[in-house]
Amino acid sequence: MVCTEITKAIDWAKQSTGQDIFPVTAYFMKHCGILTAPNTPQVGDGRDYCWYAVGKVVLNAAGHLIGDLQLYMNGGASNPTEAIQIKPDVTVGVDIFPDGTVTYQQKTHNKPVGGMSPIKVTTTCVGGVLLTGINQNEIITIGVRRDDENNLNLIPK
Repeated sequence: MVCTEITKAIDWAKQSTGQDIFPVTAYFMKHCGILTAPNTPQVGDGRDYCWYAVGKVVLNAAGHLIGDLQLYMNGGASNPTEAIQIKPDVTVGVDIFPDGTVTYQQKTHNKPVGGMSPIKVTTTCVGGVLLTGINQNEIITIGVRRDDENNLNLIPK
């Protein structure tokens, strides 16, 4: 599924050469819905959780955008009242392909959590700007922003 904003971001990043950088920022969201009993007295299984991740992506030699995005998440099933907050040293590795396919992988200290492989999601383009897909009981959404040329202050270190 071709998506206008993703195509434009890839074309934007392709212009990067040497000192001339055409940076792209990616936004990732995952909402995992879990069946819940409203009167369960204890915290446990059955609580939704959300991830939000943001960071720079670059064009790789294969022609798609890749990057490790800083993860923010709530407490999930173990603590559903915990607000969304930054998770130091935890990222979401993303690959965004021109056809709209997306892969994502949670990492700690740049290593896949549990040695798991990336999860592949086939997406649909929404409004020409967002890729949205489903993986089991999760909804995944990816968006991108073409940043100002050579404005390296927009790129997290």
